[in-house]
Formats: sequence, structure tokens, C-alpha cells
Amino acid sequence: TMPCYSPAHWQRCYWQTDSRYYLAEVTQDIFGQWLICRRWGSRTSARGNEQTIPTLNYNEALKFLEATAKRRKQRGYRLKNLS
Repeated sequence: TMPCYSPAHWQRCYWQTDSRYYLAEVTQDIFGQWLICRRWGSRTSARGNEQTIPTLNYNEALKFLEATAKRRKQRGYRLKNLS
């Protein structure tokens, strides 16, 4: 069967402090599986890392994004608008 893509449900959040950034995305792979993709690092150097985590479904990916948002806020990050 063909994978079912739902780009309208993909989400991206970007947080930053004076010296750090953190990006989290809910997206899908080429098979239609929902993923949470995270990237973080320094705003002043090329140091950073990334992680992609497969999730069971869209709702699990959203829960992971919500937990990430809560953690970023607790650590002093500010949510930024990407548009």
C-alpha cells in the first residue's frame, strides 16, 4: 500500500536562549511513519547535534513535542516564530 502523507499536520517549533537554539519537528518519513526530529546547539558556533525518533502515531509525536516544549520553557528557552 502507498504511504499516507499529511503535511498539513507537520509542525515545527524553534526555541532559543542568548547562546543556544533548539528545533523540534513533527514530520513523516518516506514510508509515512511519524517522526519527531530534534536539532540543538550553539548560536555562535557550528557545535550541535540532532536526533530523529520514530513514533507509533501522530498523537505520540504530538505528546513528545509538548513534553519538549515544557522542558525548553523550564530551561529558559524562548519560543520564536519561524515565519
